[in-house]
Amino acid sequence: MLPARLEPRPSRCLALAVTAVHALAALAVGLAALPGAPRAVLWGAVALSLARHGRALRRPPVLLPGADGRWQLLEAGRRQPARLVRHHVWPALVLLELRLEAGPRRHVLLCRDALPPEQHRRLRAALRGAV
Repeated sequence: MLPARLEPRPSRCLALAVTAVHALAALAVGLAALPGAPRAVLWGAVALSLARHGRALRRPPVLLPGADGRWQLLEAGRRQPARLVRHHVWPALVLLELRLEAGPRRHVLLCRDALPPEQHRRLRAALRGAV
């Protein structure tokens, strides 16, 4: 059975992974044989991507699982109805693909350190049993 409410904390593991990927991208731009202007544009793109993902990592949405794959996301004081489209479960990570009622898809990554251990275990077990 799914927990009634999931209130993930910011994940240190996910933050480290995102930072490492962006650092490698910046290193690749630096090592590429590019003239100054394209290099600066690419570094700017990497910096913007890191800022965007960093902001999302600081405030994960509260998740309210419901019946029949219907979920709700609570974010910035707004309640967004969504449907669970797909999920992947690993021992240390859960990936939820949700389609918001407004249309766009939203992916939520829940690392092991984002939830209390028992809640993360219950979520993984419930999603493994869902077909």
